Amino acid sequence: MTDILMMKYNQKLLDLELLESRQLLSFVVVGVEINGDGDTYEIRLDGPGIFDTAANSLELITVTGTTAKSNLRIVVLGKNIDQNGQSTSNGMVDVDTISITENIGNIIIEGSIKKITAETIKSLKVDSFSGNSDAPGVVDVQKINALTALSKVTYTNFTFRDKVGTIKLGNRKQEDGTVTNSHFTFHNDVKNLIIDNHLGSSQITQLDGVAKRYLINGNVADSAIHVYGDAKTLAINGNVAHSTIHVYGEAKALAINGAVSRSDFDFDMSLKKLNVKEEWIDTTLDVKETLTRSSFKSVISSDPSEIATQISIKTIGRINIKNDIIQTRIGIDSDIAKMTAGNVDGLALRVNGNLGIFSTRGSLDNTIISVLNNINTIKVGKNLQQTVIVAGINIGEDYLLNREDDQLGRGDLLIKKVIIGNNLVNSSIAVSILSKNGYFGDALDTRFIDDQGNEIRAKQEIRLIKVGGTISTTGISGESYALVAEDGIDKITSKGKIYIDNPDGVRVPVW
Repeated sequence: MTDILMMKYNQKLLDLELLESRQLLSFVVVGVEINGDGDTYEIRLDGPGIFDTAANSLELITVTGTTAKSNLRIVVLGKNIDQNGQSTSNGMVDVDTISITENIGNIIIEGSIKKITAETIKSLKVDSFSGNSDAPGVVDVQKINALTALSKVTYTNFTFRDKVGTIKLGNRKQEDGTVTNSHFTFHNDVKNLIIDNHLGSSQITQLDGVAKRYLINGNVADSAIHVYGDAKTLAINGNVAHSTIHVYGEAKALAINGAVSRSDFDFDMSLKKLNVKEEWIDTTLDVKETLTRSSFKSVISSDPSEIATQISIKTIGRINIKNDIIQTRIGIDSDIAKMTAGNVDGLALRVNGNLGIFSTRGSLDNTIISVLNNINTIKVGKNLQQTVIVAGINIGEDYLLNREDDQLGRGDLLIKKVIIGNNLVNSSIAVSILSKNGYFGDALDTRFIDDQGNEIRAKQEIRLIKVGGTISTTGISGESYALVAEDGIDKITSKGKIYIDNPDGVRVPVW
């Protein structure tokens, strides 16, 4: 009987749940901020580990023996109160250096910090990073999941040697909640880098890994972003001035919701999508592979005294410019499917391939469009003035029709149709004809000649030129118009009627 009772008792013991042993540790120091404004603070380390610091000093806090379960907090217990009962402190502590020898869990600092080093940090939350020009701050961490600065970041160098989760710095609700004079170096993937205010006089460098999202919720000025790996999304919700963005790998999207001025954008490989909401002024864009789709929702322009805006793209699907193009160079090193704009004045467009559709809602003035191969459609909403449209010539890197570096097309060449809403004035449309003085239709025009001095002969023609208004020249010396094709033009109309040549214009050259 005794044995049977013992067995039942042991069965009950087997039903008991064994609890995991827990180690509850806490290490606390209370001090008064003697190098600041007198706030009373507490340094508290929960979990494994200890820290060492001088009495009433936040100059150096050394933390050892921690694990991912350790949490460090530096909080303000009370403000300094003067003899009149008034607070004379800001409720924030100023920490100089925290040195963590191992991994750690969460860190919260109710105030600023200049320097922090650690292996892995689960999360770090501070009010601000407060280096200065004489002694820049340092954040040197192997790996971090989350980092937040609730206020400004100044003169701080950030280095992350492994993967980074989400970094959020600055505060758009504060006028001075900016990120300035700081450098960021990433050695691996970044999930999110969010600058929640303006970025000024700073540099972001991603040496390896993928930049999944860079988001700046303010202006970017005098700054540079270099991504040596791939970039998924780059978004700037303000203006960009005197800055550089250079992506050496594949880029998915760049969106700028403000104006762009005197900046440089370089993409060593492909960029799938580009959106610019406001003006693009005195700024270069260089895409060495494919730009699939781009949209400029305002003006593209340069200072009249110089042509500082230059767009160079190897392969592109389409460029949509919802406003004007002024004093701009655009070079496409292969075909372009479609390009649209408002008014165009002072454009030099060089296409080293075929041009599908080029259209303007307004006038096309003082422009050179050179296409090495064929032009399908050019449509001008209003007037065509002081402009040259030519197929069979790539005007080269100088963007000038001057024969110095011009490249000639080979084989059959065609301009299918040119449609002009209003008048054609002092403008030329030509296929496979070279001009000596920059305009066509005089005795100085020549056929294409190859390297051996032989004439290049092929089928080279214009199918249709349709002008809603008149075709004319002002008659001023050096100005003329010419409609010229080696093998002729099938049809020219002006005001809805067949156009008859007059002495000011030449339709088919006579050799």
